[in-house]
Amino acid sequence: MAKGLSFFGISSIFIKASAFFIAYIAMKELKPELYGAWTLLSPILIYSFLFAFGTPSAMSRQIPIIKGRGENEKIPEIYGVTFFVMFCSAIAACVIAVIGLEYLWKYQDLYKIMASVVLLIFSYNFNLYVQSYCRSNDRFDLLSKGGVLQAVIYLLFSATGIFYAGLVGFIVGQSAAFFVSALFVVWLGNIKLFFRRNSKVFLQLAKDGLPFALISLSSVLFEVVDRLIIWLMISVESVGFYGLSMIVHSIIVMVPTLLSQFFYPKMAREYGRDSFVSVRAFHAKNVRANLVSSAAIPVSVLLTGMWLVPIFLPDYVSGLPAMYINILAASIFSIGLPWGTLLLMYGSHKIRLKIIFVSLLINAILGVSAVLFGLGIEGVAVATLASSIIMTIWLFIVARKYLSKSELLNEVIN
Repeated sequence: MAKGLSFFGISSIFIKASAFFIAYIAMKELKPELYGAWTLLSPILIYSFLFAFGTPSAMSRQIPIIKGRGENEKIPEIYGVTFFVMFCSAIAACVIAVIGLEYLWKYQDLYKIMASVVLLIFSYNFNLYVQSYCRSNDRFDLLSKGGVLQAVIYLLFSATGIFYAGLVGFIVGQSAAFFVSALFVVWLGNIKLFFRRNSKVFLQLAKDGLPFALISLSSVLFEVVDRLIIWLMISVESVGFYGLSMIVHSIIVMVPTLLSQFFYPKMAREYGRDSFVSVRAFHAKNVRANLVSSAAIPVSVLLTGMWLVPIFLPDYVSGLPAMYINILAASIFSIGLPWGTLLLMYGSHKIRLKIIFVSLLINAILGVSAVLFGLGIEGVAVATLASSIIMTIWLFIVARKYLSKSELLNEVIN
């Protein structure tokens, strides 16, 4: 298990490192205003997940449980229905994206942007299905190999695209990375792709997955509400300055997120076997590793950011104070991830959704108030910090009460 986690971790770090390098090039070449516009556009990838009714997440949760129960005959139908729904959801997301761009995009190359975004949505959804397939089968070796290829293609194609075609090239480069790496994993793992139209299976998946989709939507809104407030109440250029905060957030939550992705199918499999001792053991390992990464990574990010930004991104120095605040916010947010994952594994979707939604409202109210009181993007960052603290404490308290608190805590401590 340690070897698999290490390989998966290294490949994930490679992906994030390539994304960080490309983000640096994009910030430098596109300048704050156009880069800020991209940060407002990019969440459409996560929103497209909502049109699939959360079926990929339901598949990732149900397949390990079904395998744990020895009911393997149900598995092919779930794969086929999920793939079909995701294809249809990509079409729906593309329609919404094109309509939205027609009315909201105020920059050059509108129709090229539309075409590149459509390509990106289809590539992303295909990649997401393949990733969900691998996670549901505990095939993190495939995910790791595909991730390395994705990072290489992303570096080559996106960097070249930015220099030769600006934002359009940036988006096309990402599309190529998503599509080619997913196709490679399909070939390497001999994954069979097929459609199934089964309303009964779809309804079962949607019943389990729609709360996942709503949680994902709320989570995305929680993570982007600060930039939306800055866009609507300050300026797009200020969103570009705030881009530093978004980069450090993605770096800090990277390891905690991959830890949760790695342990989730193992916990679900043991849950299907009614082996609650094993579930708690995996959760405890997740928590311990998460605490180490949530403490070590932010310090490194803080020190390197203070030194590198003035030298390599002087146009973004105005975003440094907000970045410092968001480093702490991202660290606290990361600490809550294992407890949220545990709630989802047990099917406590409504509780998880309630926590995120209320935290989102708090974030929005505090952020708007900060701007109205003239605190600028730093005040918005403080609002994100405060809501992250509330959400993490709430997740811990609920999970502790809901899941045999003394046994869980003893597993973590021991």
